[in-house]
Amino acid sequence: MLAGHSIRTTGPHCLRMGLLKSFAATTRRGLATSATRSSYADTIGNLAAGPHSNVIVQGFTGKASTVHTQISLDMGTNVVAGVSPGKGGTKHLGGRRVFNTVKEVLDAGIKVDATSVFVPPALAADAIIEAIRAEIPLIVSVAEGVPVKDQFRVMEALH
Repeated sequence: MLAGHSIRTTGPHCLRMGLLKSFAATTRRGLATSATRSSYADTIGNLAAGPHSNVIVQGFTGKASTVHTQISLDMGTNVVAGVSPGKGGTKHLGGRRVFNTVKEVLDAGIKVDATSVFVPPALAADAIIEAIRAEIPLIVSVAEGVPVKDQFRVMEALH
């Protein structure tokens, strides 16, 4: 595995596929200029999510996502926005803004520390790769049944 890129499958919040991508700087930069970490230990800080972490939810307006995001909100998770293609410009769950893409969230000036991906298995790889390209430091996907070929696409994007 390349330094700076970690794949984890841990606990009930990271069912089946948990992805972690870390970068040396806290500012958003293009992938071509992103610094790589020297070891897995350097990425551990991204797992220290808490009430201070700004979280977005991909697949925000879906049925399962709505239920689980509401539970997260009730537990104190700081969900700052959501992404649902085709529903940008609307609001959901207490007036939180919905965007069409992760890039639109970042372009709106919203700082994002983590994303939770709640999309069907056939769309999971594209959503995860979108978050990787946007350099979101912590990506958690709970999709079961993601096709193996799509898992390889995600691995390729990480490397």
